[in-house]
Amino acid sequence: MWDAVDEIQFGIYACSPEDSSFKATFTNMDITECKWIAHNGQKPDEE
Repeated sequence: MWDAVDEIQFGIYACSPEDSSFKATFTNMDITECKWIAHNGQKPDEE
């Protein structure tokens, strides 16, 4: 994204890992490098 030469379109997505619903509000946003820690080896949820 940092090296793009044309227009970039993106969106924000919120979801729940369970079967539920909620209202998500996003405020005070910054575009930065990823700050999430990888979930390497995380066991999938049982169905």
